[in-house]
Amino acid sequence: MSHPISYFRSFFEILVKPGETFKTLVAEDPGYGKWVVVPIYSALGGINPTFYLLFLKVFPSWAALLAETLLMTAVGIFFFWIAALLNFLVGKWLGGKGTLGEVATAYAWAYVPCFAALFLIRLSEIPKWTAILGGETDLRVILETGRLLVFLALLPSMPFFIWSMVLMVFGISEAHRISRARALGVMGILLGLGLLVGGVTGVVVVFMILRNVGH
Repeated sequence: MSHPISYFRSFFEILVKPGETFKTLVAEDPGYGKWVVVPIYSALGGINPTFYLLFLKVFPSWAALLAETLLMTAVGIFFFWIAALLNFLVGKWLGGKGTLGEVATAYAWAYVPCFAALFLIRLSEIPKWTAILGGETDLRVILETGRLLVFLALLPSMPFFIWSMVLMVFGISEAHRISRARALGVMGILLGLGLLVGGVTGVVVVFMILRNVGH
């Protein structure tokens, strides 16, 4: 089957005409989002100096970076499919007609604005990487290094995350063939679940970091 739009064109068109682009991607289901966008995004998200430093306690430097990136990429892909499955199930409950593959494709393409946010955050972490490459291994020092810069990067990143959530509404609507209002309802339910899970995960991560700082 020939696809009417290419991967690179889709990447930009999803930002300016999401309804039409989502409809085409869901109909053609080329798999670009599931097998390209998500792994790349997960890998970029996995390159984290704090987690790298934790892995450095177990592995040599080259292996620590590889292990940390691969693990976080796998975690990112795993949670993507969990989120896609929840989108599929909640959407079905609200009258949706999409398949899991269609919903996953739409959900993946909604990630696109997050690339800009992730790029800003990764740039803000350069002072942390500089300190680590300079030999600093104290987690407390790394957490403090460039903290203001990371905070300042989060501010312009927020509109991109919000934009991504708006695209998710378009994507769910097209994948499930439901109204935007019902798609917004799906997002509301999932956001509530996400905040609950995120809160618990955040507590666990903070506990792990503090325990390592104590050592």
